[in-house]
Amino acid sequence: MDKSKFNFWSWRGTIDRGPYALIGVILFLLKHNIDRLVATGIFHRPWSLFNYWVPPTQAAGILTLSNPDIKLLATMLAISLPFIWVGVTLTVRRLHAIGLPAWLAVIFFLPIVNLVFFVVLSVVPSREGAKGVTHRPSGRLGDFLARLIP
Repeated sequence: MDKSKFNFWSWRGTIDRGPYALIGVILFLLKHNIDRLVATGIFHRPWSLFNYWVPPTQAAGILTLSNPDIKLLATMLAISLPFIWVGVTLTVRRLHAIGLPAWLAVIFFLPIVNLVFFVVLSVVPSREGAKGVTHRPSGRLGDFLARLIP
């Protein structure tokens, strides 16, 4: 078994669309629940999906944040660092698999656009001959499964 396929910390290699999508969704659900537990349990603040796009305060800017808001946002940033690393490395590996340049991983940091980017990377098939990518068997059953399951 090739252990490099399961190394979420490495920039090397490729990842196929199915594992990329599955890991991405699982990591998002895990991170959201950790964020929700920290925000509600430690900071006594509600947390929802909209908090990723709308700041948890009515402050106009970072210089006007209250001390509790600074602590909350610093904690959320610290929690997010391993998820950012894994997300970027998996995105770079997915870009390698479909033959696109790794610098496109900067899209990972663009709000809302990154969701469309994730869907595109989860749907576009891997390039034939990309190192480390396995492809489905051909034939009627293989073609049917390829259409049914990415």
